[in-house]
Amino acid sequence: RLQSTDLGEDVLPIIVRLMMILDNRPLLRRFEDKLQKIAIPIYLARELAEYYFNKNIYSRAELYVKAVDESMRTLPFLIIEAEIMVANRDMDAASSLIRSLIYHAPFNPTLLRLSGDLHRFAGNTNEANSFYGLASQIQPGMEFTN
Repeated sequence: RLQSTDLGEDVLPIIVRLMMILDNRPLLRRFEDKLQKIAIPIYLARELAEYYFNKNIYSRAELYVKAVDESMRTLPFLIIEAEIMVANRDMDAASSLIRSLIYHAPFNPTLLRLSGDLHRFAGNTNEANSFYGLASQIQPGMEFTN
């Protein structure tokens, strides 16, 4: 019944967030379709991008990153975008974006981990381990890809 109801711009984001929390993808997708009719709030676009990235559904994650104007993308958006690029093996674009972000946030452990990933993919194991070491000093217990 809720699915057929015309939800307002204030209620729909709440329902979408609830479906993410409940991890109910079939219902989430139905409510996402209704999001196309409203301006997606920036916080919700970021949460949806993170949700889909964590589910390894990079195309959906990228959709929500791109739903926000570049001038409005905050560091968390840009980090997710860089993670998607690395996951999709778009190393040139990822390298450029990560280099730019590290300039602004040099102690961000996720960016340091991503830098390590780029070096690992390029075969620079020592350099990769150096970046992983820095990231783990800042955020102990951080997981790294092997």
